[in-house]
Amino acid sequence: MLRKQPAVLGDAKAAERQVASSQGYDLPPYTKFNDFKTWKENGPPVGTLSHYPIQGGDQKSTIACSPAPPLVAAQIWTQAIMPKMIVRHFQGEPMEKTLDWAASERLVVAGAHLGFPGFGTVTRNGDRFTIETV
Repeated sequence: MLRKQPAVLGDAKAAERQVASSQGYDLPPYTKFNDFKTWKENGPPVGTLSHYPIQGGDQKSTIACSPAPPLVAAQIWTQAIMPKMIVRHFQGEPMEKTLDWAASERLVVAGAHLGFPGFGTVTRNGDRFTIETV
């Protein structure tokens, strides 16, 4: 007996069902899916900001922790080191102490502004901090 395989969100029909079930709140995993009928039939409530797909080329969609390989990206995402660094600093911790903490953790961070591969670990070199690519 063959078992039916579960739908994955990489499949357009499965992604469209997810988008429709959230009334357009959940965005699809790929920009090529931004043409679902959900956004033509539903719209954001009048007077609110739109959470609908980017249109017109004014912005670029990104994937968190990209272009890290999936296993590294999952580590970056689940350990949330970058949001933790932001919280620590904005709660009054000096930036140097925040960066020292990140360096001591030796966890992977990512950044769109970093050169390829776009992720690495925070490292202290004397009185400077650098990102060592992984």
